[in-house]
Amino acid sequence: MTEKKRISEEALVRFATKIIMALGAPEERARVTAEILAAADMRGISSHGVAGGTGLRELVERIQKDAIDPAAAPSIKRNELNLTRASHPALAMMVSSMVNMVQKGRQEGRHV
Repeated sequence: MTEKKRISEEALVRFATKIIMALGAPEERARVTAEILAAADMRGISSHGVAGGTGLRELVERIQKDAIDPAAAPSIKRNELNLTRASHPALAMMVSSMVNMVQKGRQEGRHV
């Protein structure tokens, strides 16, 4: 019988961050995306995690097909997220959520 070995969340994050950065994403954005993908794995939703079909694998495939620009910088205009290219729906949602949380924290005077 094959022994099962667990991989730590931090190891998953490091692995995914390196892959996303190798495809052209800035380090901070790559790490945030990797953290979100690893969190899906940690919650048992591997289909949307680092090894899942709609997780890292699909993100890599879309970047390689030039459907996503990993270096594109999101911006907020009238509370709408604008990306320079078509995006992975989950990635757009993640980036939008992060940008909105940071802005809200700054409006409330929190250190973000």
